[in-house]
Amino acid sequence: MDSQTTQMPSGIGETQKELASSSRRKATRVTSRKSETEDERDARLAVEAQRVALKRSNETQDERKQRLAAMAERDRLKRMSESEQNRRERLAVKAERARMLRAKAKERKSVGTQDELGEVQKRSRLQDSVKGTPMSSATTAHQDESEEVENYLVPSCSHDLPSTSSTEFNEASSQHCNEDGRNTLMLYESDRNPREAT
Repeated sequence: MDSQTTQMPSGIGETQKELASSSRRKATRVTSRKSETEDERDARLAVEAQRVALKRSNETQDERKQRLAAMAERDRLKRMSESEQNRRERLAVKAERARMLRAKAKERKSVGTQDELGEVQKRSRLQDSVKGTPMSSATTAHQDESEEVENYLVPSCSHDLPSTSSTEFNEASSQHCNEDGRNTLMLYESDRNPREAT
């Protein structure tokens, strides 16, 4: 009996020490988190999430069920014993966290929409610039060359070109055209019908 009575205070004292140590660690953690920047907070949460994901990837289905059941029981006991003020603070923190998440999601969506709009406007401006661009020098040179070929093929005389055989064509050209026009028409005829011209 005496030994049991002497051991009980010792066990209670160790438990109180553990609770006090846990409280001090929690207070230190809370203090350090209050002073951390947003980037430091994001980095810490990323490391914690990676560690938890690695730990949970190795657990079995039964271990996962036990973990979720223990979490639910712990939350239930904690909420039963919490005061009205703590409950309000917890709900306020939860609501603020949800508001921040919605704001960040809305900001990301807005940035994505603006990027898409900018891309559409850029493509539209590019299409408008292509439509309004004057002909390039290569296109202009090609057109000039075509005009020179057409001028070269048009006879210098003013009579209509006959659409009959090459013999009638050459006779008409010799009768109604001067020497330059006849040479031009004969060359035109030889280009158009080389076998008959020879």
